[in-house]
Amino acid sequence: MGVSSVATSASFIPDFNTFLYYLTFFIVGWLLFKSKEHLDSFKRLDWACSILGTVLFFGYQLNVSFFSFEMTILVKSLVVWLLIFGFTGLFLRYGSKHSARMRYISDASYWVYLVHIPIAAFIPALIFEWEVPAMLKFLTVLSVTSIICFATYHLFVRTTFIGQFLNGRKYSRKLSDIQKQEELSEQKMALG
Repeated sequence: MGVSSVATSASFIPDFNTFLYYLTFFIVGWLLFKSKEHLDSFKRLDWACSILGTVLFFGYQLNVSFFSFEMTILVKSLVVWLLIFGFTGLFLRYGSKHSARMRYISDASYWVYLVHIPIAAFIPALIFEWEVPAMLKFLTVLSVTSIICFATYHLFVRTTFIGQFLNGRKYSRKLSDIQKQEELSEQKMALG
């Protein structure tokens, strides 16, 4: 592409190079989906990949001018794949157990994905003139967007026809009902 970062298109017509870049991640995800029996191998080096990816990320941020163009591309590529493999392994290791809270978040995720962009674009316009560090602004946008997305899901989507459309069925708002449903599912799986 001639630059060390991925071009972001402002057009509805995708940039071919950017399309190929993201297609790579899609293909890897599709291959993993089709070969789920190999997912456990991600747990072997999950911590090592996550820590090395994080160290390289922050090391790059501190020494940007030190790296050549080729080295920058190499380091960024390593960071992306190390964090993908590491975080995938960590989530498989620690996030695979059934949990009513995680099930709720999973159920809400499609709604959050659909509505977060306009909210996350609007809030910065409201706090643009705040005289606070950028990280505080970022955390404010992240927190307020999350609260709005999950509150609207809980109040207006989960038990309605919208929730049924997005998730395949309506769900109860109570965590205890989610736990009961999971227990029933586990019993069915154990029986047969």
